Amino acid sequence: MRQQLASSKAYGPITTTGATVNLKSRHSLLLAVIAETIILGTLHANQPPKNAKSRGCGPPTEGFQLCLKLDERQVRIGEPVLLRVFIKNVTTKELLLGEFTPETENRVTMTKERGVAVQATKKGKLLMNRAELFVHPLTITMGPGQVHIETLALDKLFEISTSAKYFITVTRVVGKQDRSGVVKVTSNTVSLTVL
Repeated sequence: MRQQLASSKAYGPITTTGATVNLKSRHSLLLAVIAETIILGTLHANQPPKNAKSRGCGPPTEGFQLCLKLDERQVRIGEPVLLRVFIKNVTTKELLLGEFTPETENRVTMTKERGVAVQATKKGKLLMNRAELFVHPLTITMGPGQVHIETLALDKLFEISTSAKYFITVTRVVGKQDRSGVVKVTSNTVSLTVL
């Protein structure tokens, strides 16, 4: 973020997040600062934490790190359950990430409190069986520190039909940096309470 305030009484121009705006009053300056705070807050709200270890991301593997975040950690039976998967390049070089659809690329494991596996829906079985394959019609080039975000509708993939506490983990197959094969990257585990 770059900010530059002019020293004139008119306060303009000001450069924020790449846009330049001429301001004529203190009121305009205040509104610009508030707008930027809201915009940046929205942009960063879906980003994984900078210090991933302290917030529970999975371990870095072959330059990739997976972080999970539920839109809502507590829902009622029948409500949507959206899971965000943050795939981060934690290296200082570009990495290639194979991509098809979030449901086929991410292998989701969902269990209840005592380790009992949650049954997949028909759609979930069909899509998640493909997650073990390393066939990607698309490739994404990820720069150093870049984050790719995918969303999974868990209520469409699993039978979340009883009140309980659920635990969710994701694994994803990625190519090794030396191109000698593939490896699985594992996320952190997040919990969901269904009332």
